[in-house]
Amino acid sequence: MELQTLTLSSLRNISTAALTLHPRCNVIVGANGSGKTSLLEAIHLLSTGRSFRSVNIQPVIQYDETTLWVHGRLRDSAGHTHSLGIERALKGGMTAKLNQQEVKRLAELAAIMPLQLMNPDSYQLLNAGPALRRKFIDWGLFHVEPSFLGLWQRYHRVLRQRNAALKQQQSTDIWDDSFVELGEALAEQRKQYVKQLRTRVEEDIETLLGLEGVTLHYQRGWKAEDSLADVLITYASRDQRFGCSHYGPHRADFQLLYQGHPLDKVFSRGQQKVVVYALLIARGALLSAAIDKRCIYLIDDVVSELDATFLNRILKAIVATQSQAFITAIQPETIEPLLAQIPHHMFHVEQGLIKAGQANPCKEVSRETC
Repeated sequence: MELQTLTLSSLRNISTAALTLHPRCNVIVGANGSGKTSLLEAIHLLSTGRSFRSVNIQPVIQYDETTLWVHGRLRDSAGHTHSLGIERALKGGMTAKLNQQEVKRLAELAAIMPLQLMNPDSYQLLNAGPALRRKFIDWGLFHVEPSFLGLWQRYHRVLRQRNAALKQQQSTDIWDDSFVELGEALAEQRKQYVKQLRTRVEEDIETLLGLEGVTLHYQRGWKAEDSLADVLITYASRDQRFGCSHYGPHRADFQLLYQGHPLDKVFSRGQQKVVVYALLIARGALLSAAIDKRCIYLIDDVVSELDATFLNRILKAIVATQSQAFITAIQPETIEPLLAQIPHHMFHVEQGLIKAGQANPCKEVSRETC
């Protein structure tokens, strides 16, 4: 999916804005606090209904306003255009419409316009707890496997019921069969997805970092040689004692190793970020291969985080996926040399006002390429 135009109102320090966008690369430059990240935030809101900078909507809505709205015109892989809009209210209300029809669930928004966010916090994927890494896998499965969302929801419903019974010192027999059936199925979907992801990620890391020997390892949430049914029997007393289910796909995780050592122990912060970007690019490539839909990359302030060599490799990798990218930078001269061969539009932001800069057109390049 490609975002052709973006219109917004009352989002942080941007009163109004209307942008005509490049189908491949859009660069947003401006000083800190000027509003450039707010444009990425607007696109994120359009896709997910949420901000990536704030859990609450209140700081996102411009001071003295009661609502914000974002609208985009989209173009799908078949060349059809679509209208997508979202309004968020200060009191928590939300309205989203696709082609004038109301969208009732956030999952529908995410399916329409899949996003990949790259920002200074992205490295936490390697260092934070396993919940973030499970979410990373599940994002990919949500977009490529139609049965995943329903399976995930049913499993977690049974998990909550089983844990409630354990907390009350009651028998879990009524839930165990469903817990095992759904848990095994969910773990198998994740295993197959990670199998595809592993090959692409390991290749991309080698290309981006110039290093061989990085491997991705998936842990399904219990020992690979045991069935989930046997695990429940073996650890039944422990589950009862602590009032929770210790094993199952809700404990799944993955780890990246370099020559057998955890990446976060042997790689620099900059190298870890490149690895995470490789993971995101690989996840986007799998989505495109599975459902012929390209995600949109939001790349916030990575120019100041990475040296020119790494950043150039990352930009080339994203361009190669034929996806659309939005990149923020403080100074145009820090990013322009890297974009010399990449068709793009540039926007300058100053105190919430946006001005289109010099465009780098698609010279002798077909639309399919640029």
